[in-house]
Amino acid sequence: MEKLITELLTHVARAHEELASILHASRDITMHTAQELVGTLPQRGIASNKEAVLESALALAGSVVAYLNSIGDLQEALADTLDPVMEQLHGDTEEE
Repeated sequence: MEKLITELLTHVARAHEELASILHASRDITMHTAQELVGTLPQRGIASNKEAVLESALALAGSVVAYLNSIGDLQEALADTLDPVMEQLHGDTEEE
């Protein structure tokens, strides 16, 4: 039984590593978008192009919200996956 739990945890760890990698890429994209938005403000001037600035800011806010939601989803997935494993390990400890 212990070997099965170890194998399960290994697979889960790999899957969560992949999810974390995707989140890291999403963070990088969001940061790049923010840098582009901030970098173009002085060049274009806010007064002359308010509409474009507002659209960019809205898109950036949406990216940040999506990123934060993804972190929450990853945390929930970790908890859902580890809960049965911890219950099993706790049960094994009580039996000994």
